[in-house]
Amino acid sequence: MKKLVCKGTFVSKNADTFRRLIVSKGVRLNRYQNNAVILFNHDDDTPIGNATKVTKHTDTSDVAFEVWDSQCPPSVYAGIKNGTIKGLSARIARLATSNAFVAPQGVDDYIPNSELLEISVCSIPRNADCVINSVSEVEVKEDGNG
Repeated sequence: MKKLVCKGTFVSKNADTFRRLIVSKGVRLNRYQNNAVILFNHDDDTPIGNATKVTKHTDTSDVAFEVWDSQCPPSVYAGIKNGTIKGLSARIARLATSNAFVAPQGVDDYIPNSELLEISVCSIPRNADCVINSVSEVEVKEDGNG
């Protein structure tokens, strides 16, 4: 059995192609950390792995995660491994916010407070800055240890 050990950015300081900006420091992680699933293309029926660590920084949020060959479609696993699939995307729930927040210039949808629901590996990310930065493949023994 094999798995990919990956790291990447899923929230960027820059707006996405739809001019949406999620503020990293306003993302709540509690709900996600109870079920830290990694999906493919936001398909709830295609869990491909799990997050092992989620880190919020001032402007960005990063994730370390594992993708198991036994639960990932072979073409997706190969694409992540060889770097042809490297986009990351966050599904969030918008939380109530005061009107005191002013969207930066060039941003149409400013989201200062949100709840992270899931993170997906995706073939075409909405935000070009949200990508997998490192991938390594690990052989895993039957007892689950690498």
